[in-house]
Amino acid sequence: MKIILDFDHTLFNAQDFKQALRDRFALFGITAQQFDDTYFAIKQQLGYYNYHEHLKILAQNSRIDENDLILSFQEIVDSAKDFLYPDSLFFLKTIKNIPNISVYLLTFGQDELQQSKIEASWIKEYFNKIIDTKESKADLLKMDQDSNMVVINDRGKEIDEIKQQLPNLKAIWLRRADSFYVNEVCRQKDYEASTLGEALSIIKTLVNN
Repeated sequence: MKIILDFDHTLFNAQDFKQALRDRFALFGITAQQFDDTYFAIKQQLGYYNYHEHLKILAQNSRIDENDLILSFQEIVDSAKDFLYPDSLFFLKTIKNIPNISVYLLTFGQDELQQSKIEASWIKEYFNKIIDTKESKADLLKMDQDSNMVVINDRGKEIDEIKQQLPNLKAIWLRRADSFYVNEVCRQKDYEASTLGEALSIIKTLVNN
């Protein structure tokens, strides 16, 4: 069985990470509104977040040395382990020891940033393979002919897209109470969990059936 895990909002508290960046940049006089407006403008323009472009625009608009923002940004990234959800490490350690299970990390976003966050989170050892992509997760998974897969994702939209192309795959919708996407529509989930502990129980049941 292959377990396909998402990173942001599943293992990693991306909202707290972003708030830490807002707080740090406030020291340079950058408001939360300025941070968010440029953040979402870049995501809309590129289809994903590019921190190089974000910091460049913030530096230009606020007349700040871009290198100062880069250094501050990197300091927050280097503390990525602090932003793992409390149940993430227990889940990874436990599932890694279940026989006949391979664990994959499939994350969407800017390759360099995602890899840096994952590296600084100290979780690489728990995965058989780590894939970051700017393309559709559904299209990427469709290339894998293994039907015995379980996806754990916080995005209802992504689960629906994946199930549309891979209806036999099992999908666990992880609805963390404080997630930005907790109320996103998810029509094709097979299971729903509010914690990784609940997701782990579902996986153990699937393995034993």
